[in-house]
Amino acid sequence: TATVPSFSYRSGTAKLMYMMQWSRPDIYNAVRGLARHMAMPQERHLKAMQGCMRYVLATRNRGLLIRPEGTWNGREGYKFRIHGRSDSDYAANIQDRRSISGGRTFLNGAPVVFRSATQRFVTLSVTEAETAAGVMVAQDMMYVY
Repeated sequence: TATVPSFSYRSGTAKLMYMMQWSRPDIYNAVRGLARHMAMPQERHLKAMQGCMRYVLATRNRGLLIRPEGTWNGREGYKFRIHGRSDSDYAANIQDRRSISGGRTFLNGAPVVFRSATQRFVTLSVTEAETAAGVMVAQDMMYVY
């Protein structure tokens, strides 16, 4: 397969990264995959990047709704509520069989941390991969607390 001009690929992927970071976490995993091929993009990578751009344009009215539950009145004794959600994609990478963990941490109902990462180790079951994802979110929750 032939490589494509890397400038246009890098430029498009950088624009997607900017959107992903500030307002579009729904494209996080796709952009993460695109960023792995910055050095020598091929035609299929360019087509995937263009498909992601088309998705963003088609869904431009979607975004994060950040609406906290309740308001802080400035007094002591206010109880902040922290909770998280996690998920994993067991053995998602065919080459090394590592899973992908993802999760969000909320503070009073508003998302404050969003993270997706390839696990550093090979898990032997779906349960183990899900547990690793849960631990990642628990660490984020401890950091926010």
